[in-house]
Amino acid sequence: MKIRLLILPLVLAAVACGCSSQQSKDRTRDSGTRQTNRASASDAQILTTLHAKNLEEIRAGRMAEQKGVRSETREYGTMLVRDHTEADAKVRELAEKLGVRLVAASDTAEPNDALRNVQGAEFDTAFAQHMQQGHRDVIQTVESARRATNDARVRDLLDSMLPVLQRHEERARQMGTGSGRVQ
Repeated sequence: MKIRLLILPLVLAAVACGCSSQQSKDRTRDSGTRQTNRASASDAQILTTLHAKNLEEIRAGRMAEQKGVRSETREYGTMLVRDHTEADAKVRELAEKLGVRLVAASDTAEPNDALRNVQGAEFDTAFAQHMQQGHRDVIQTVESARRATNDARVRDLLDSMLPVLQRHEERARQMGTGSGRVQ
């Protein structure tokens, strides 16, 4: 009986240490890929930037739908509105999950000043050049953000956006050279 009383505290202590040790191992193993319900400052900035870029592209797409002379320009504008609206819905959903407050931007804000004052065929050319360079810049931002984030959900979002942005850049290049129709 005395032996049982002496062994019981030792067993309880061993179990407690074992659980604590396992929890510590779990925490260590999960660090770097652990998901919380709060975004890091870096991830919050990534989501804020993506939101702003999506809104900018939606406005530019609407401008192309209205001002484009060639059907390719107008169709590209429609594609921008559709794809960036879908992408922004995903950005807003993730931002909400992570507690990131995205700044509400006015849909009536003016797109790029350089495009606003150009008309006719000149608009189509300037728009294609602007979209090619703009998407090239956003692709670099997304690739850099992907390397910087430790949150798998942010990384997945960026991974889903990258092929769409690359397709937009390629279509803009084709429009600029006149070598293809926007689908």
